[in-house]
Amino acid sequence: SFVSYELSEGVATIALNDGKVNALGFTMQDAINAALDKAEADEAVVVLTGNAKAFSAGFDLAVVKAGGQYVPKMMDGGCKIGQRLLAFPRPVVLAVNNHAMAMGAILLMCADLRIGSDAGIKVQLNETALGMVLPQFVIALAHNRLNTSWRSRALVQAEGLDAQKAVAAGFL
Repeated sequence: SFVSYELSEGVATIALNDGKVNALGFTMQDAINAALDKAEADEAVVVLTGNAKAFSAGFDLAVVKAGGQYVPKMMDGGCKIGQRLLAFPRPVVLAVNNHAMAMGAILLMCADLRIGSDAGIKVQLNETALGMVLPQFVIALAHNRLNTSWRSRALVQAEGLDAQKAVAAGFL
């Protein structure tokens, strides 16, 4: 499984681990949704974390590069996970132990509390650098979560942020 689930004293720890950079492809999305279903049924607080390589590097680039009908479906699934985190009935904590890129960085803005390691992590909304348009809900999230002085740097300039800058910006 791409996701492990551990329940202890009302806290569900959901760890993403595809053995690589936790790409948010269809299998990973299904696994995250199943774990969130379980946490909701357990009435648990959620701690979502990644592996030693990444919290998440965003969408599955193989699907994005192939193009076609699966790209919007994958992106819609990722956005629905973000919406689900925002609306989760218990607190959601993201424990960012490594890189959070693209949709991984967007998920940061969807959690109630975002904490991160200071060990060389990178947080970046790199969509605009790749010529992609950010969805309106991401811009709305950024206006709610990110500090005003960092919004353009994060959204338009796609600046990669280390842990200290990610805290200053409001990602962590």
